[in-house]
Amino acid sequence: MSRPVLSLNLPTHLKTLLVQNGYLAAADFDEGRGAEDLLQFLSEAEVQAVADLARKQPVAVSAWALGQNTRRQRRFLTQLCGLDSLLGGKGIALGGGSVSEVVGQPGSGQTELCLRLCVAVQLPESLGGAGMRAVYVDTTGSFYHAGAERAARGLREQLVAASKNDLPLQLPEPGVLLDGIGVFRVYEAHELVALLESFDDVCRELSNVGLLVINTVSWPFLASFPENLSRRQTLQAEVARTLSQIAAKHQIAA
Repeated sequence: MSRPVLSLNLPTHLKTLLVQNGYLAAADFDEGRGAEDLLQFLSEAEVQAVADLARKQPVAVSAWALGQNTRRQRRFLTQLCGLDSLLGGKGIALGGGSVSEVVGQPGSGQTELCLRLCVAVQLPESLGGAGMRAVYVDTTGSFYHAGAERAARGLREQLVAASKNDLPLQLPEPGVLLDGIGVFRVYEAHELVALLESFDDVCRELSNVGLLVINTVSWPFLASFPENLSRRQTLQAEVARTLSQIAAKHQIAA
């Protein structure tokens, strides 16, 4: 079994160079194409890193262990009854490497859902939240303060109306919820890739991050490479893998 180049734990720019030069799988490094070929577009240190990773074999994990990890995952409710029901009544999982994709026609409510999740993840665990912050990556200019504030106030009012006890005392104020959303505006594909590759720094700066939202992933690649479908697909696949790695490493939802 030969590992795809995009699955290797290498910086995005190295994997892009390898794919562009015809190296699609680890087996390609052993098919008469020696280090001399790689040195035409990589440094000696980069060639060594590629060779070391290509020789590593995947490690099997038992189905029992995977099931145990799934059961131990923290979750948070979206507070949208229909959606939470579709998710088995347990909400969205934090960690595990899974990535959720929301698709729909323009104006169908994707942005509102993203904002809702950024608010819901901050609720205390006693109310179905995770008590954690959110990172919102805006690639289209879709983030707007009024919409985020409406999401925060709407969720608070919904929970207050459904409660007959001292629930309001446990709820963060809308201003606190808005302060718990870190917003990054990116315009081009390389900016999005750079942000994801430096997500360790983002987590250190913001701390207690539980959710990463990108609205939308596809737009910066379409804007940067409007006539190059192959490159868009390659880079978007790499971003999807990077998101999975981020979700697993930092135990967050993405």
